[in-house]
Amino acid sequence: MRLSAKVQGAARKTAAKSRASLAPVPPDIVVGCRVLVKAVEGEDPLPGLVLFIGETQFAAGTWLGVELDDPKGKNDGTVQGVSYFNARVNHGLFVRAVKVQKIEDKEATGRPTLPAPSSPAQKMPKAFAVGDRVLVRPAENSPGTVRFAGQTKFAEGEWFGVELEKPLGKNDAKLQ
Repeated sequence: MRLSAKVQGAARKTAAKSRASLAPVPPDIVVGCRVLVKAVEGEDPLPGLVLFIGETQFAAGTWLGVELDDPKGKNDGTVQGVSYFNARVNHGLFVRAVKVQKIEDKEATGRPTLPAPSSPAQKMPKAFAVGDRVLVRPAENSPGTVRFAGQTKFAEGEWFGVELEKPLGKNDAKLQ
């Protein structure tokens, strides 16, 4: 029996999608890395931060959960009532690994990535601003968002308050 060209084309598309969902995630794509997402063919890729890698309940295969820099996503990291990661409304997007390309943070934002501290007293670069996504190295390389930058009453110097994605911090942003 001979299949029509339309049926053959649909079968090829289905097979290609199946291979994409089974494609392994490259080792340089990890939670906390900056990526460009090719969400729609013919449109510019979207910069974002990988916040989730794994299987989901909404579809088979490995998915990457990305918080996009701009509100061009489809969710906030929650799909069908299941939360996979926390993102701002309309900034979350799930994609396959074949749709992302790792980038250095400086390429996407013009700001440097967080340097490895040489000592606990090393000052943070002033290039960070409220709303920036960062990795907090003493907290198991945890991704988070800068919520405060500036002087404090409890100690001298420039301080940064970071809201971590996972509850690994020592406080809830209130110091007495």
